[in-house]
Parts: sequence; structure tokens; C-alpha cells
Amino acid sequence: EKPHTCHFTGCLKSFIDSSSLTRHLRTHTGARPYICPHVGCRKGYTRRVNLTKHMERH
Repeated sequence: EKPHTCHFTGCLKSFIDSSSLTRHLRTHTGARPYICPHVGCRKGYTRRVNLTKHMERH
């Protein structure tokens, strides 16, 4: 059973854990909470792993 269900209209996705739902909700909201701290870089990411990978390029 997947108790964590997306509340956006038309979306029928459900998830086993709340963190997966939180990550999924960003696809609807466009939120990018992981921002590159490098001076002059304003890139944002939906997942920390993507920011970490980006930081390797600086």
C-alpha cells in the first residue's frame, strides 16, 4: 500500500514514503530548494544529489 498520495488535481500518483511524495510535488510546484552557493551561480535543483554533481564542476 502507498499511503502518501499526491493532492494535485488529475495526478493519481501515490508513494510509500513521505520523502518520495515531497520530491514528486516539486514536479508540480517547480520548487528548486537546493541552490548552488558558488558566487555568481544561481542554479537550483530539485534534488540534493543533482546539486552535489553540479558542484563538482566548479
